[in-house]
Amino acid sequence: LKSQKGIASWYDYGLPGYPNYSKEHDTCASRDYPKGTLLIVGNTENEVICRVNDYVVNPNVILDLSSHAFQQLAPLSKGLIVVVIQKYEQEK
Repeated sequence: LKSQKGIASWYDYGLPGYPNYSKEHDTCASRDYPKGTLLIVGNTENEVICRVNDYVVNPNVILDLSSHAFQQLAPLSKGLIVVVIQKYEQEK
């Protein structure tokens, strides 16, 4: 599988009525993958599976992770982290 390495940031919408942006979900915004795609996002510490639910606007990052997903990889205080991402291929 092809993987990408780059910088990830985090967001924290948590808007009522928008479950895709819930603080309790592992979601992300990406410019390279369509909405609904599952991605494995990892760093040297851990990895998390995120569902793409938006398009990333910041040209300096490859992903914008939900705060819930980001916290599984690093403390929010880091702000930006280096990650490796690849498409999650479910077994059939």
